[in-house]
Amino acid sequence: MKKYLIILCILPIISFSQVNKVLKIEEPTINNNIKVPSSTLCRYTREDTYTVNEDFVLFTNCTTQKKLYPDMNSFHIPEDNVENYFALDKDAVYFRGKKIKTNSTDFKIIGFDGSYLDENKKVYWKTKNAVYKNTKKLKVFSDPSTLINLTSIKYNVYFKDDNNVYYKETKIEQADPKTIKNEYYNDFAYDKNNSYLKGEIITYDNEKIIPIGHYNYFRTAKHLLRLNDSVFMNLSQLDVNSFKLLGTKEYRGCYMMDKNHIYLETPTVPLPIKKEKLKNIKVWSGHSRAYYVSDGEHVFFRDHILKGIDAKTFGVLEGSKYFYDKNGVYDGTYRRNTNGVGFRKIPFNYKIPISESSIFLDDYGNVIYEQQACLGHYLEFYFENLTPKEVQLAKESKLNIKKGGNHVIIEKKVLDQEFYSDLLYKNNDKIYFQDQETIADADTFKRVDEKSSIYLFKDIENIYYFKQNKGLIKVEGIDNKTLGIVFDIFLKDKNYIYYYNKKIISSKDISLIGIYKFNGLFCGVGGVPEDFDYYLFKNLEGYWLVKISNKFQENVTIRHLGKKLRNNWKISNQKAKNSCRQNGVYVTTKIKIDHKNNTCNKVKNYYRFYSNGMFIRITATCTTTIWDFIDIINLKNVELSKEEGSIGKYTIENNLIKFSRNDGINFLGKFNKNLTKIQLFDFSDKYGKLGKHTENIEFIKIEGLK
Repeated sequence: MKKYLIILCILPIISFSQVNKVLKIEEPTINNNIKVPSSTLCRYTREDTYTVNEDFVLFTNCTTQKKLYPDMNSFHIPEDNVENYFALDKDAVYFRGKKIKTNSTDFKIIGFDGSYLDENKKVYWKTKNAVYKNTKKLKVFSDPSTLINLTSIKYNVYFKDDNNVYYKETKIEQADPKTIKNEYYNDFAYDKNNSYLKGEIITYDNEKIIPIGHYNYFRTAKHLLRLNDSVFMNLSQLDVNSFKLLGTKEYRGCYMMDKNHIYLETPTVPLPIKKEKLKNIKVWSGHSRAYYVSDGEHVFFRDHILKGIDAKTFGVLEGSKYFYDKNGVYDGTYRRNTNGVGFRKIPFNYKIPISESSIFLDDYGNVIYEQQACLGHYLEFYFENLTPKEVQLAKESKLNIKKGGNHVIIEKKVLDQEFYSDLLYKNNDKIYFQDQETIADADTFKRVDEKSSIYLFKDIENIYYFKQNKGLIKVEGIDNKTLGIVFDIFLKDKNYIYYYNKKIISSKDISLIGIYKFNGLFCGVGGVPEDFDYYLFKNLEGYWLVKISNKFQENVTIRHLGKKLRNNWKISNQKAKNSCRQNGVYVTTKIKIDHKNNTCNKVKNYYRFYSNGMFIRITATCTTTIWDFIDIINLKNVELSKEEGSIGKYTIENNLIKFSRNDGINFLGKFNKNLTKIQLFDFSDKYGKLGKHTENIEFIKIEGLK
């Protein structure tokens, strides 16, 4: 479908819709009965958090909440951080709330012992004068100032300084620091003399092992090897002298070949390519896991023949999802169906044969063919009337082609544009959102706090919230001159602190002394899962409990606890458990997922509620895929939505779960009788089946809950 074309020579479209909405500050709800629930999983916050007050820092994580008293003038969170474990002042490093007295100059994290999903992974870090693992000082490292990780991948635990090589905190006496390398496999390293696995010298058949360009393929003088779970397997079925990995260094390892066959990823089942055709082999890499190989007669996407594609003129727009032949340009997004692999032809008006010289990809992912353009994310948005000058500007990265409503907008890029987000920017002394001029004063427009998670802006007259789907929202009722952000998410002026559009309490002598962020992982009153965060404040008037909804920003409730803090503002652990038990609520973070023989036994931050069919949430991550099933409520037809709007519907009937997403993807899963396991998934979209995968997702109940 062709779209109308709007050409802008220098400036974007100007529309004076300005600011979409005015948000007026309102009073919060007062409820003297609210209490902090008791989580069965985390008592405070799921992540490590350092909250800065005027004269102390509040540290919280899942099990700990305490005050720290660092040097407040030099206290800061380092940019080089992990899981927010660290904070620094001039005299100390704080690791997960524990103070380590040391000169923090040249602080740097150098490695992790454990996977990125491991909440208890060990962290190697250093300062100018010492090296530590978590809180323990390691004396084995002789020269901290020159100590480095062998790679930029910090989950590698080989280190070296000017004189020695180390595996974790063990010195490898025989290793040569000048020639040591660790390129492809975290536990494997080699130098001019030896090879090492987990810090120990290793050989195969008394021969030195060296890598051959991929993280788990190696060779000796006589053998070809593959490393699997720290065990070397002899690939005796392959010809060691002719074996090679195909492709660039970045993508090498998808295809491999010897004098007899070519293989995909593992040298087991060869591709159906005749031996005499191996001399014609050529490979290409696209985006993500898109790999192509041709023998001159056929083109394969991974192990599937691309039917109807001319092999002699085949090519790939490097790093993208697009490929081409003499007949057209195609969207090569992976779609498995009964006929092999599906792909879509871009509906250009093809006047001349496609070649490498007639197409290119611009900086925005748009495909340009002759004087036509197709928007990368919107295949239906294309047009044919680019001028030769505009084509040249696109090649020089000086043209911006994008979707604007039902139109395509072309504008020259202005080099002095200042972007606050991809939709909010400053250009020619004006502030634009989605190419529409706003009322903001460009000369004084700035973000209030770059480090805050809130996108709050101000100019000389006004204060604005910014939301990606709504633009600038003017806020009325806060003093502009004394505006600031405290405790990451709260606004503050000379009179009050605020959350979104709610005035909370007086800002006089304000401090935050307690945080309880459960993200729905607790039972509320009557055993109903809640989705609120709770904050305990102290100011000149005494103590305050503030309850904030995670779903509706304007839902804020406060309770004055008095001048003295008593124990009447929490629900006891046992009372919460009894409430959960009576209402049949199960809570778990233990999820086991089996995906193509790749088992994730420990998954972070994923959980489930089940209360008489009331609420289920599943989010599971493996190394190869992510499943995210959100809010299956009442086990019936449910409209799912996020802030941007509806995303699809669930239907559960006879232990079958069907999820139809608005983008055309459909899922089918089967629960067991107790609704504690999903046993099977089918995936399809409007172009055909995406495949069938067997999954075992098991939910483990907490002991003591029925």
